[in-house]
Amino acid sequence: MIEVEENIDTFLAEAARLALDVLASNDPYDSGLAFMGFAMREFGRDQPVNDWAAGLYLLWGSLTDGVDGPQPDPAAVAAWAVHAMRRAAAEWLALPPADTIARTEYLDRWVHEECGYERRDST
Repeated sequence: MIEVEENIDTFLAEAARLALDVLASNDPYDSGLAFMGFAMREFGRDQPVNDWAAGLYLLWGSLTDGVDGPQPDPAAVAAWAVHAMRRAAAEWLALPPADTIARTEYLDRWVHEECGYERRDST
């Protein structure tokens, strides 16, 4: 159990550092890419880190695609994406560190409601 707790603490510390980078940057795109890369590298870890990594990968992948992906109105989408990156980072930092339910709910909302990924049918 101690190893799982250390994994969670290490994961949360690095995710917090990356969220702070997003907020401190004049252009959070590169910080968002770093956040996405971090999440991708964390796949396969113990729960709940693996679920959080998957959600953060989808979230930051979607938001950075808003800057560099094909869009009908690139300037408008990029402006939305930059604003959303800052909001996602601030909301992540505001979550209580030990509250796994709040993190899961945050990721569920961001992945499905904010970024628009379809929910899987639970049946």
